[in-house]
Amino acid sequence: MKNNYVKKFVFILAIVLSVALWGTNCIAGDQPDMVDDMRVGRAVRSIGAAGATAVAVKGASGAAIMSELAATGAVVGGGVVAGTAITAGAGGAGAATLMNEYVFDGDTKADEAARVGTYTGAAVGTAGGIAAVSAAGTAGLSAAGITSGLASIGAAVGGGMAAGTVVVVAAPIAAAAAVGGAVYWLFSDSDEDDDK
Repeated sequence: MKNNYVKKFVFILAIVLSVALWGTNCIAGDQPDMVDDMRVGRAVRSIGAAGATAVAVKGASGAAIMSELAATGAVVGGGVVAGTAITAGAGGAGAATLMNEYVFDGDTKADEAARVGTYTGAAVGTAGGIAAVSAAGTAGLSAAGITSGLASIGAAVGGGMAAGTVVVVAAPIAAAAAVGGAVYWLFSDSDEDDDK
């Protein structure tokens, strides 16, 4: 029951952040573009949904975590693996969209390359998280493999299966920021050379 309240709180927080971002554009004097603002709103909500799942599994039993991930995967006709990928991928894609909209929003080569880099980082982070679960688990991507894989990843950061789930969900968000930032940094030198 407590997890449902946490999910609702995070979802409402994501909506509030969406409205705040839209309001900031209006106050700054920018003409609000409803299509762009809706896309940013969806990005914030997808990060919020990933956060809600991560918070929902905190302190939960292994069975509860697997059930939560299976329910998420069932949305697309999949299981726990699909649920893990959806949760992690949604957070990564949402973070990439926000970074591209508000950080890498210029017309330079560095900004253009960074926008591709953020989505690439999110995709690689998602695939890497699933691969890490499979590699760390005892039986690949079976139920036992996923459970033991998440627990092994969690043990690496001083936790258990819940901590492993949080790490796998956060990986695409961190990868999107790292790859986008690194690509921007690499291409920013070429933009300075073009100005000379």
